[in-house]
Amino acid sequence: MIVLPLSPEPAPAPAPAMPPKKAVEPSSVKVLVLGFSPAERKLLDGVVALSRRRTPAIELLEPQQLEQAHIVMIDAADSDALAWAALQPSLAEKTVIWVDPAQAVRDGHLATRRPVQWPLLPALLGQAIERGVEHRLASVRAGLASKPLSVF
Repeated sequence: MIVLPLSPEPAPAPAPAMPPKKAVEPSSVKVLVLGFSPAERKLLDGVVALSRRRTPAIELLEPQQLEQAHIVMIDAADSDALAWAALQPSLAEKTVIWVDPAQAVRDGHLATRRPVQWPLLPALLGQAIERGVEHRLASVRAGLASKPLSVF
């Protein structure tokens, strides 16, 4: 038996909405770490190994890879690390975390004290990135405010 529709043909169902595209996240956060005791380095290595299962993972860099680093973490109690940092003018433009600094750190950099909570390193890195971004935005805004805009 054939059943005829009692109403006009139904409107086609709307196409399923496409989910909004997420911003592309970096696959790793590149961190240059200078100084720290062997015990602290072992804890750091453990956190880095665990981060490989997450996005973004933490990738450790060597001192000669400074330009590729997203974040630099310096043990201010280590004289070799401080000597290296003193020779790096590009640190002013980097996101830097200073552990146990003897004096105030540059605007946009983050200072923290020991003991470093290594399991919370991803949160510390996020906090440092936010501080660096806020500082850079403030300096751009100040630069724009100090220069009169001209249409000519």
